[in-house]
Amino acid sequence: FYFTTAKESNAREIFARLLPRAYRRPATDAEIDDIVAIVNDQVITYTDMRRHIGPAMALLEQQYGTRESLLRQKMEETEREGIEQLVEIKLILNDFKVAGYAIPDNIIEGEINRRIAERFGDRSKLMRTLHEDGMTYEAYRRTIREMIIVEVLTQKNISSEIFVSPQKIE
Repeated sequence: FYFTTAKESNAREIFARLLPRAYRRPATDAEIDDIVAIVNDQVITYTDMRRHIGPAMALLEQQYGTRESLLRQKMEETEREGIEQLVEIKLILNDFKVAGYAIPDNIIEGEINRRIAERFGDRSKLMRTLHEDGMTYEAYRRTIREMIIVEVLTQKNISSEIFVSPQKIE
């Protein structure tokens, strides 16, 4: 599937109906790099999708593990929501790129250092954890950069569009 703009929600809906089978079966080496979606020139892979929804899936298995039909239903909902979130993130990143914005490297490094202090203690533990997860430092840095971009543009667009007048509040 190829999504070109946020306005193509019909394509998203069709895609969301077809995706749920992707998570139910165990991933093979050949499937890990399958393309789940293409948004403009950005690719969303099966690995991206599983990494994005993985923590939610683990929680669902803990919560609904014995009720298989309910678990399957919740997993399908999570898959649809997860792929929609990934598509939206790619659209936001594309808007950032098209607008010509830039995030200074010191902001990215500052966020990485904050996360190291909070979650890992030191850089070597971060590197070990990334290696265990099959992720490189460059990919982690890119992920942090993308998270910052999404957060900044979301705050910018939401805060500038939502305004409730005092008359409506009354």
